[in-house]
Amino acid sequence: MVRFGFILLAFVLAFTQAGTHAAHALDAVNHYDVLRNGKKIGDHEIRFSRTGSTLQVVSETRMKVKFLFFTAYRYHYLSEEIWNGGQLVSVTTDVNDNGKLISTQIAADGEGYVATDADGNTKRIGSSFFTTNHWNVGVVAAETLFNTITGRLNAVQITGATEEAPRTDAFDLQVRGDLDIDTRYDVMGNWLGMSFYHDDGSLIEFLCTDCRNTLEVPS
Repeated sequence: MVRFGFILLAFVLAFTQAGTHAAHALDAVNHYDVLRNGKKIGDHEIRFSRTGSTLQVVSETRMKVKFLFFTAYRYHYLSEEIWNGGQLVSVTTDVNDNGKLISTQIAADGEGYVATDADGNTKRIGSSFFTTNHWNVGVVAAETLFNTITGRLNAVQITGATEEAPRTDAFDLQVRGDLDIDTRYDVMGNWLGMSFYHDDGSLIEFLCTDCRNTLEVPS
């Protein structure tokens, strides 16, 4: 699993260093449709802003499920990551899950990170993790993810998915363990979307509509 992740990461970096990465502007946006059982219920955006060695990445999801003429369910997710000099500085996340408000945070303090989970508990953690915001292709080599909704660490195994007609321009990955997600990246390091089953049994999909604009983390 780890070997596969590093091979893929090296492949992506080779493309990037060759100067073929699509996004060079100071600002960029990736767009996705959010589907529930094949029907669109919302959208997801990842917004990048870069100033010198600092990169701000804002991930936002809006979902709305209607029943007859009424809105039966609303969901809003907003998460901001700050990177500086190639290092994650902080992640702040706010969620409105149909009226239930959730906030989590993680911040570097020179000795690692301090995380505040959804219950308001604070805990010190190490630095060997990526977040569940998905946009960073470095996640393919991760064994630990910081869950931005719960504010806790998730142990995962990330492996290549098997499909009858493998694509040469994209990589399908399976995230298993504390999470159960199928996700996809292209060879340039852009996140193409994911799918997973909600607690109610419905299939949730994030599908790329314009998502090949990812900015690199400045070193």
